Formats: sequence, C-alpha cells, structure tokens
Amino acid sequence: MTYGGDMKNKGVLFVVSSAIIFGIAPVFASMSYNYGNTPLSMVFFRNLLSIPIFVFLVKRNNLNIKIGKKNFINIIIISLFGSFVTSICLYKAYTYIGVGTTTTIHFMYLLIVCLINRIVYGEKMGIFRSLCLGICIFGVSFFIDISDIANIKGIVIAFISSISYSFYILYLEKKKLIFLHPYVFLFIPMRDCGFLYIGI
Repeated sequence: MTYGGDMKNKGVLFVVSSAIIFGIAPVFASMSYNYGNTPLSMVFFRNLLSIPIFVFLVKRNNLNIKIGKKNFINIIIISLFGSFVTSICLYKAYTYIGVGTTTTIHFMYLLIVCLINRIVYGEKMGIFRSLCLGICIFGVSFFIDISDIANIKGIVIAFISSISYSFYILYLEKKKLIFLHPYVFLFIPMRDCGFLYIGI
C-alpha cells in the first residue's frame, strides 16, 4: 500500500468516525436536558473538558502555536461566527424540535456550501458531485419528524446552525486555515476565547 493510499484510508476512517460521534452526541445532549443541563452549559463544558486533551496533544507533538496575527484573527472570527453560533443553535434547537429534524435541517449546509461555491466563486459542481449531493439530501430527509414542522422557532434556529456551519466550512477553506495543524487550530481559540469557542 502506498503512502498516499494509506493517508486516504485514514481520512475515510476519520470521516466515518466523526459522523458516528456527531450522530450520537445529540442524543446524549437531549437526555442531559432532563437533568438541568442547558445549551450554553453544554457548549461550555464540552470545550472546557477538551482543553487538557489539546494541551497534551500540542505538547506531545511539540507543535509551534505561533501562527501570526492574521491567522489568529481569522481563527477568532471562524470560532465566534462559525463554531460558536453553530453549536449554540444546534443545542438550542434540540429543546424545540426532535434530534432527527434538527440534524436534517443542519445538514442543509451541504447544499448551501455548494450553491455559494457555484454562485459566488463560480465553481462547477459536475454530475458526480451533484448526484452525491442529491442522494445525501434525499437520505437525510427521511429523518424529519412531520410533527416538528409546525414549530417555526425550532426550525429557524436549526437553519441558522446550517448557515453558520456553511460559513465555517467556506471561511476555513478561503482563508487557508485548513493548512494549520488541526491541534493548533483547535487549541488556540480554546485557550484565548474560553467559553466563547465551540470545538469540533
């Protein structure tokens, strides 16, 4: 197996793993609300408990956390208007509508990102990408609970999470933040923004 093939397989494994974790997390979040948890406290403790882990990872890998003023400002912007807004809206939407409906609306970010790339940046989607996008949207639509449609407030909050996550993805790429080491990228805002930063 070539090095490139090995990296590609690892990438696929990471994507699948993150999808599974992302799918399980909302269930535990909703359950925790029955014990007095709130969306804001969920955001706070999720990141607070992550800080020691990223401190360890940064030190173990001997990573340089000096990223320059421009990158630092971009990380603050993407943390506040991308990650923070996304997570707060997601956890808040769970209090109004079901996890399935919220997640389905949130995953509209796939369509939003593709449309913005096509309209604003002139990128061509191609037949294969368009087909994959269509299948994805069709698939997640099965998770919508019809009874949740009447709850306009929950729908709007979930859709805001979709928009903010679209911003996160596009800003990450356009500002070249994808070239920063992921441990450093996640550690910096946790260290300097405290509870205002929402992680993965």
